[in-house]
Parts: sequence; C-alpha cells; structure tokens
Amino acid sequence: MLDIEFIHARILSLRRQGCAILLVSADLDEILALSDRVMVMNAGRVTSLAVGVAFQST
Repeated sequence: MLDIEFIHARILSLRRQGCAILLVSADLDEILALSDRVMVMNAGRVTSLAVGVAFQST
C-alpha cells in the first residue's frame, strides 16, 4: 500500500470512530473524499463552511 493510501485509510478509519481530524490540503478532491465538514480560510478568516452534501466538487 502506498504511503498516501495508508494515510487516507487511517483518516477514514478515525473518522468512522468519531475522531476529529484537522486536514490541511490544497487538493480539493482529497478534501472532499476525506471530510464531513469543510472550512475555507483566507488571510486568517473563515470565508466558507460547508457540511455534508452541501459541498461538492464542480
């Protein structure tokens, strides 16, 4: 298993267990695949918050 696949599997496992995970990434597809909630920040301020199906890659 590749390192990134291992990390993704671990994140998903922890998410299923109810753990909170802070994921910082510039890869939108990765964020959408691994997240239940997405917060977008710019210049130290929250600019957007989406939960569940409210966020989808376009």
